[in-house]
Amino acid sequence: MSDYIVTDDNGAPEAVIDMDRITDAGTKLAFRLAAERDEDKRMAITAQVMTEVGSAGFGYVAACAMQVLARDLLHPVLEVADAGGIHLRPGIEAIAEGRDPMAANR
Repeated sequence: MSDYIVTDDNGAPEAVIDMDRITDAGTKLAFRLAAERDEDKRMAITAQVMTEVGSAGFGYVAACAMQVLARDLLHPVLEVADAGGIHLRPGIEAIAEGRDPMAANR
């Protein structure tokens, strides 16, 4: 178990966070979203998880899910694409920097 105590600006305890629970919920959310093809169903999955973990904990779960999506799902796909000569990263980098992704791929 990996519990962390969240404190306020004065150091008084506000909450206890169970990182194992957050990591588990975030990992499941990431893979459920990645596996689902239907946008409405992805929204339903997100709403279900938000209901299960509560609005106070959902930000932590969503942050974990983003890490899992980037590290465990997107990164390997981009590696395969790069190896096959399909260069998706310039477009992704352009969007991250607020530039036109279509201009990056020309």
